[in-house]
Amino acid sequence: MNEIVLVPAWRRPEFLWAALERIWLARSGEDITVRVCIDRGYSPDVLWAAHEFSSYVGDGRLEIRQRDEHRYRGNSYNVLEAYRGAALEGYDLVHLVEEDVFVGRDYFEFHRDAHALVPDAFSVSACRNQQFNVADDPAYDEAAIYSHDSYQSLGVSFRSDVLADAVAGVGPEYHRDMIAYCRRTFPRSLIPRGNAEQDGLMHRKQEELGLKTVYASAPRAYHAGFVGYHRRGV
Repeated sequence: MNEIVLVPAWRRPEFLWAALERIWLARSGEDITVRVCIDRGYSPDVLWAAHEFSSYVGDGRLEIRQRDEHRYRGNSYNVLEAYRGAALEGYDLVHLVEEDVFVGRDYFEFHRDAHALVPDAFSVSACRNQQFNVADDPAYDEAAIYSHDSYQSLGVSFRSDVLADAVAGVGPEYHRDMIAYCRRTFPRSLIPRGNAEQDGLMHRKQEELGLKTVYASAPRAYHAGFVGYHRRGV
């Protein structure tokens, strides 16, 4: 299977290095392309970490892309343009692993199996479903998966055809005013109006299509982001 992993990066070089280490362990020699997508306004240490890691692994499978300057808020432009490019390149599966998501050794195997079992899924997420309280999590079962109406951009993968359709037509009108665009484009959506960045947009696409996201009953990735764009840290 032809796969690519998109790793958005901005100002957390330590997280980026740790995330890439876990991805390489999970790749275990497989011919999977990994593309670090560095957003505008990045920390120079992030660019340094990406190049140093590329030299460290030395197998030529790490690509480094720097996003053109833009004035849009948040990481949505970087993520959605990375999606658009990968979807058009003909990969069977496109993964998004943000730099604060650490994957397990069977991460890629899990995603392939889940897509094979649920071929009409909108996406597959290997992280814990953030919509549940811990007490409501499904029983831990390494062989089980389940589908849910929620969506999260954590350890997530898409088939290229689904992804290409989801990002088609998303351009400056969305990026200039995400909330207004989502209200206008998805007037019957039940998703809170303020949830309009890239994950909220993708959730609305899933809702419009009447599809679901598939989750692991035993997560294969961990969201470790205690500091970043939305969090001050400890």
